[in-house]
Amino acid sequence: MGLRYFFNLKYIHPLSYFISPKYISKDLVTGPYSHFSAGVAIGSKVIIGKYVMCGPEVAIAMGDHNFRIAGQAIIFSGSPYRENTIIEDDVWIGMRSMIRTGVKIGEGSIIAMGSVVTKDVPPYSVVGGVPAKIIGSRFESEEEIIKHKHFLEQPAKRGNYFNAF
Repeated sequence: MGLRYFFNLKYIHPLSYFISPKYISKDLVTGPYSHFSAGVAIGSKVIIGKYVMCGPEVAIAMGDHNFRIAGQAIIFSGSPYRENTIIEDDVWIGMRSMIRTGVKIGEGSIIAMGSVVTKDVPPYSVVGGVPAKIIGSRFESEEEIIKHKHFLEQPAKRGNYFNAF
């Protein structure tokens, strides 16, 4: 209750877990069992699914600027309209990664540490680099994906694989 109550975060699921965040927008939406490590910064219009893991110092949708307007200082060029940034279920975002405003990260994807994600990420992809590119697939077969999805549909249970909550 502490973080949700203290910062008036109405859309944070009670089973989401934050460790010393740097900044969280009041309109952040999270699903259950999502974990956010120290120093995360999350801007406005971000929707995060269940079972998401964010490493330390991850930055998500922290703003954008239209720097091509002649006669206007960059400090006044922030984008007035922001698209939703969507992180689907069961995503792992590695330490110090940055996710650009308006990007959609598909279910089950992994973002390597230090990556800068500027475009949508397909489900079950492993991406990395600056800018992030697909470097692999999380699973080798469609059967593994189906088995994994079935597992995620089951009610969460405490155990060795999920002892943070």
